[in-house]
Amino acid sequence: MFQLPIPLCLALLVAPIAQSALVMSLQETGGDVQLIVDGNLDLTGLTFFQTQPASGYMNPGQGNINTLGVVDLYQNIVGNPVFGGLASTNMDSYTGDAAGVMGQLGYLQVPQGYMSGDIISGTATWNTTTLAGLSVTQGVYSWNWGSDSVTLYAGVAPPPGFPSPIPEPAAYIALAGFAGLGLFLWRRRLRG
Repeated sequence: MFQLPIPLCLALLVAPIAQSALVMSLQETGGDVQLIVDGNLDLTGLTFFQTQPASGYMNPGQGNINTLGVVDLYQNIVGNPVFGGLASTNMDSYTGDAAGVMGQLGYLQVPQGYMSGDIISGTATWNTTTLAGLSVTQGVYSWNWGSDSVTLYAGVAPPPGFPSPIPEPAAYIALAGFAGLGLFLWRRRLRG
């Protein structure tokens, strides 16, 4: 009868499980406000609506924050309808993937052609302003659907390890080490 070696079983139990989540961090930095977007998403449970340009703006009073580019729009997210007052402001610069939420309408924006699990990453800047100047109320805001979520940290420290919510390469190296040790012990036991 075939038995898995104990170290290999332990390695499989403690292996990192990739969790999908898109994290947005909106912070004041050096006289500007910067948005960092990082993570990946599982679109299961959402309904595709349309492809459209995203203009790269924020309106906290409508729960809207999106980056510049062409996006696929999905509907059926629920969560915070607003994260501040009514003030629509275009960002001054953006690099990276297009993404965002339209909170009051229940829409998620992802890069055109996005496939579940792909990395979304980017940085936007509003020059010479503050969160208050953009009518943002500091706090943590989230939008969810059956399989995933988007979380905005506005003026609040994002979780440890941000902007990298996916497993670190060191976790894979440790897993490979455990697997190698398990294979070595198993083969040694077979020789006997």
